Amino acid sequence: MRDYLANQALIEPGSEMVQRLIYSQLKPVDARRIFESRLANRPLLVEWHRAYQFLMQNKFGDVDILSTYRKSMEADPKMARCSICTHGCSSTVRPRIRFT
Repeated sequence: MRDYLANQALIEPGSEMVQRLIYSQLKPVDARRIFESRLANRPLLVEWHRAYQFLMQNKFGDVDILSTYRKSMEADPKMARCSICTHGCSSTVRPRIRFT
């Protein structure tokens, strides 16, 4: 299932259904690996970042998403221009996408 969904994510990066299946059907570690693999893609996949943020906030609450994004922005100047990635990363603001 993991390999199938990883391949579907490559074929259909904008598919909300694929994102939902990754979140709901895979182990959190596997889902995280798949979501993280697409974060540097350009053009920016906003819904992909939202799904990643949702996973991280709900399954990996001890991880500071903002510091993760800041490190990426420091390492890649192109990423630094994408401040939209950090929108909704605080502990009080939840991403708009809901996986229920």
